[in-house]
Amino acid sequence: MNGFDASIGKSLSGGLNGIDAPVTSWGIFIGLLGQKNKHIILAQNNFHYADGLYDIDYTAVPTAWATNITVIIKNHIKPGC
Repeated sequence: MNGFDASIGKSLSGGLNGIDAPVTSWGIFIGLLGQKNKHIILAQNNFHYADGLYDIDYTAVPTAWATNITVIIKNHIKPGC
């Protein structure tokens, strides 16, 4: 998905913060969330700490910011997993 990511970036040179920069985000599509403003939720990492204890790192991109979406692998995760 190409667009302007909602993440906060830092300049390597210590320059200006808060400038829109084109990014490419990828991950496993989880769904659309948000009541007022819909966001595309992409899971990027799944941390398995112990039986039944895990966490997911995700990116939330406002749908209005997405400029292009490409499916790389359809049904990578089987339903019910």
